[in-house]
Amino acid sequence: MKPTSPFNGHLIALDAGAAYHQFTFTDPALSAFFDEVVYLDDLCDAHLQRADAILVPCRTPAHRLRRWRDDLLRFAEQGGVLIVMGETQPDAWLMPLPTEPVATNYWWWLKGEDGLDLKPADENHDLFQYVSPADCRWHLHALHSPPQGYRSILNHASGQSVLFEGPLGRNGYLILTSLDPIYHHGSFFMPATTAFLTGFLPWVRKRLNQQLDGVLQHHATATDCSGQ
Repeated sequence: MKPTSPFNGHLIALDAGAAYHQFTFTDPALSAFFDEVVYLDDLCDAHLQRADAILVPCRTPAHRLRRWRDDLLRFAEQGGVLIVMGETQPDAWLMPLPTEPVATNYWWWLKGEDGLDLKPADENHDLFQYVSPADCRWHLHALHSPPQGYRSILNHASGQSVLFEGPLGRNGYLILTSLDPIYHHGSFFMPATTAFLTGFLPWVRKRLNQQLDGVLQHHATATDCSGQ
């Protein structure tokens, strides 16, 4: 854990052990946005107690996340923010979520095609003060139909969402996307993903601050995972 952070709240990134996770979380351009990086299989109640937000990175296998479903939902009930990235199959471990897989077009910009048919659901959404719509366009893997009460941020031409936010349970907050920027940034291709992360992560910190306004800090008495 870092001794200090320039941001309010405590954001834990879960590391599932992939090289692209480790590169992203230790990249000097991005690492300051994370207060702590925890290997997924080592997650324990002490981490959940001291966290205000938890980021589930791209391509974390759903079967490994199912083990933590109840813990993460309980974390949200305590006012926590959960950020879930693409290719994690949230419909298989987090919540019912109508999802349509998309045949991935990796080379649309080389073929002179029109792109991905993505556009802001609301051009005035504050995320777009941090990223441009072009930063959100590399390719697609899935489209979601968010449950009632959630707000889509980035839509496909079909009207389905690739990035949305809203309440999780009674007290928590969810930011969920089918985009997979951490995978591509950490794999050294798709430059748009780097631009996306350098804007998206500051926006996530802003959302965390908003969630913390008036919310009881619930990690003040947390111990470490040995119980000390």
